[in-house]
Amino acid sequence: MKCLCYCQYLHHFRIQFSTMPLSFALVIGFAASKPISLTAESQAPCRQPSAPDCVEPWLPLTGPEGAENQWEDQWKEYKHQFGKAYANLDEESLRKSIWVGKTFRIMNQNSQSSNTFSAGWNEFTDMTDAEFQSRLGYKPQQSSSEAWGSAYLGEHRSNGSMVGAPTSLDWSSKGAVTRVKDQGQCGSCWAFSVTGALEGAYAVASGKDANSISMSEQQLLDCSGSACGGGMPARAIEWEKGHDVCQEQSYPYRARKDSCRSQCTTVILKRGSIKGHYSVGRTEDAARSALMQRPLSVVVAVNHGFQSYRSGVLNNCPQGQPDHAILMVGWGSSNGKAYWKVKNSWGTRWGSSGYALLARGIGGTDACAVLSGINGAHVSGPHNPQSQIYDSEGNLVLPDESLNEHGSASSVPEISV
Repeated sequence: MKCLCYCQYLHHFRIQFSTMPLSFALVIGFAASKPISLTAESQAPCRQPSAPDCVEPWLPLTGPEGAENQWEDQWKEYKHQFGKAYANLDEESLRKSIWVGKTFRIMNQNSQSSNTFSAGWNEFTDMTDAEFQSRLGYKPQQSSSEAWGSAYLGEHRSNGSMVGAPTSLDWSSKGAVTRVKDQGQCGSCWAFSVTGALEGAYAVASGKDANSISMSEQQLLDCSGSACGGGMPARAIEWEKGHDVCQEQSYPYRARKDSCRSQCTTVILKRGSIKGHYSVGRTEDAARSALMQRPLSVVVAVNHGFQSYRSGVLNNCPQGQPDHAILMVGWGSSNGKAYWKVKNSWGTRWGSSGYALLARGIGGTDACAVLSGINGAHVSGPHNPQSQIYDSEGNLVLPDESLNEHGSASSVPEISV
């Protein structure tokens, strides 16, 4: 399959090369459908917020006579920065062609004045779009009881709780989010989204730092019935509810399905600690209200902007069919641009050290359809906030035995909003 994909790509370029200059053939092959508007003459600083040394990629728009020589320095820098090595010269030639075309696509995105984000290089810039699909893996779930499973508690409702809410929140700075992980060449995003939600839920419930309770994604790949071909976060939480949840280090990640291990040396959550999962309404208030309680599993529709996201607030991302699962960790605004902060599972060299800011309050399900499928997990513990989960008949659900009949609970002493 891979050879076929490569051959088709090379055939495409041979056709283009025979009729037009190299640089512009690549632009046409890779750039977005919007009109090309590459006016920059040098690298520009990344749109804010960004790291201090962040600059947008740039290649000179020269003819075929000098283009390859002028692009060579940037190509070497890309290979060095992302640790790229290729099997032979033919493989490198192909990868360089893809990289050049995608760099022009990135330049085209960055030239759009309406965009409030910067795109940049990452480890996917020398991959075909078909190859990149292996980094996705969310299977859409239905809203039926069959899809939600027996672990479904109900829906979180805001109930006016956003009156006086903070203007910003970031669980990643409060000890409720583990380090950024990397799913590798496996469509296991759903597993990372689920462990992120469970790690955050347990950190809030127990007051423990999330990095001390990092959970195993490999256990889900091997044992839950879903693997690199994709999965549903809600179903994965349902499986975790009925089993001991292993520590990441005792059941390490291998980016492939293997035989299920019946036990591990260190268990983070004993069977029965997870009370279930709940859905969240597709509104900003509902999402912020639920996010005030703990980090959330969310899904997004990935486009070229998301794939190449580097900095700023990603606004040009259609509300399409979700195909990737991530973790929502906060909200805020920058220079008047409201955003959701999300944690990805593509390593720290993607985005802003593994995180992204997605445009908030733009209508519908917001940028990349980030509000279209939200799952929260409830883990037993003494510091859980007051429940705002309601069943289908409108009854308040009290999933944690530490809550009294009024739904009140202890305040969170070590991890707080």
